[in-house]
Amino acid sequence: MQTLNEIATYGSGVELGSGELLGTATHRTTVDTDVMDGYDACRAALGVDPAVPSLACSSAGGGLRLAVVGYEREVTAEAGFRVGLSAGARVVHVACAQMTTAEVSELVAAAPDVVLLVGGTDGGNAEVLLHNARRLAASRLKVPVVVAGNAAARAEAVQPLRAQAKIVLTAANVLPEIGRLSSPIQ
Repeated sequence: MQTLNEIATYGSGVELGSGELLGTATHRTTVDTDVMDGYDACRAALGVDPAVPSLACSSAGGGLRLAVVGYEREVTAEAGFRVGLSAGARVVHVACAQMTTAEVSELVAAAPDVVLLVGGTDGGNAEVLLHNARRLAASRLKVPVVVAGNAAARAEAVQPLRAQAKIVLTAANVLPEIGRLSSPIQ
């Protein structure tokens, strides 16, 4: 059983443009003073300038709010959902097939912290992945998008998102082949 002295605050420095992991830090949770003390200690250990804004997520606050956008509900959307849960995220929205404007609005209204865009096995159908990437690019979405779909279409899916100045990260396909689940979120 964990005691309060064993619970820690963890931090990771990530370059948002490339997704490169710059470093990690751990500090004892500071529930006896202010939880922000542990957060600030992690930022300092990572060498983050106090004036630089950062994003934070706390499992104590319910975890990372994740929206999953996939190809078929029973296949890639389900795979994305499972990957999100296994990473400790709270899945707040799941969409599948080619999203309409109304469906994109529903996703934005769900207020996710990040969107996991999946779809198509490697070398398989790319149409839905590319359609949904264009829809997300044209939306008022302001959170990072992780593209973890068909590897053959990944670069093409990233283009419209980056063209609209969205924060985009790429990861391994969550379903590289039927029946084989791969977790891009570690």
